[in-house]
Amino acid sequence: MKPYLLLLTLALPLLTTACYQKGTDAEDTTNPYFAQAEKFESEENYNAAIEQYEKALQANGAVVKAYEKMGDLYSEKLGDPISAIYCYQKYLKARPNADDKDLVANYIDKAKHDFALTLPQTAAPAVNGDLSQAGAPGAMATTSGSGMNMTVSVPTSTAPASAAPATNAPTAAPATAVPAPNTQGAKTYTIQKGDSLWKIAKKFYPEDVKGGVEKIKQANPQTAANDKGLKLGATLIIP
Repeated sequence: MKPYLLLLTLALPLLTTACYQKGTDAEDTTNPYFAQAEKFESEENYNAAIEQYEKALQANGAVVKAYEKMGDLYSEKLGDPISAIYCYQKYLKARPNADDKDLVANYIDKAKHDFALTLPQTAAPAVNGDLSQAGAPGAMATTSGSGMNMTVSVPTSTAPASAAPATNAPTAAPATAVPAPNTQGAKTYTIQKGDSLWKIAKKFYPEDVKGGVEKIKQANPQTAANDKGLKLGATLIIP
């Protein structure tokens, strides 16, 4: 083989790798692990999907869209807001100018709010800081480990232990089904760029954001089942 042909043959893999690692969303979806992860996700096998997204990152660190996809799964499907925050912040750190940066920032705010709701009611949580340098995802139980820049303030006084129930205490009434929301006379809202269910609920239900999210979902089952279903310009019913 001629020398220049040999050099060209050796250089082609290096050139291909260099082009592949530019870190665009289009390149993300061509990663075989990424494609397999999306398949598992569509089959609702979320833990297997996360494992494949992690393998995609190990194979090519530029495939950072995997962080956002894992954040979505941890937040919406697995109920792990700490891991969701970690993944979302890793994505924004790698792509600070991403087109969906404002939307992902809203997802982080929602995950912080969801985490705060898991704390004791006597606590006054303030979840702040950058979790992108924290431990690996899946460590939701660790709320104050080393390396996790997060503040959770709890009052020093604690409520006394509840007394034993009286023997003659009345029996609690059985729970009743929650009726479907009444949309008669409801408000409407047009979805804008950067909106999320949590952000919209906070606007209309500031005293009960989580409950507001559920009301909006029930009133708009086709358009507001989750944040990914929100379409710019679509109209929501606000009960």
